[in-house]
Amino acid sequence: MGMRKLKLVASGVAVGGATMLARAADAVEVVHNGSATWHPTTLGGALPATLAFGLAGIFLAIAGFKLFDAFTKFNLEKEICENRNMAVAVLCGAMLLGICLIVAAAIVG
Repeated sequence: MGMRKLKLVASGVAVGGATMLARAADAVEVVHNGSATWHPTTLGGALPATLAFGLAGIFLAIAGFKLFDAFTKFNLEKEICENRNMAVAVLCGAMLLGICLIVAAAIVG
């Protein structure tokens, strides 16, 4: 029962993070030349946006990895660190790159 609850919490965190990111993108709307866009036009506007979207991307990548870890039937950390299982390390690296590509595509639009 504990693992099922953990999976539900992890998926809730991932969905909540994506919703928060979508709302942040809507809230950062700036009007430039009469057209609505969320892209900042000054350095002062670009730095907070870069920081916010960078932290959101890192959070979503970690949440995706934790969700993947929750759904596997073995302990990823033990397999990689203690057993030196290179196949699991490559699998985790590929999975993390895939999640980061999806998050980057979602942030860029």
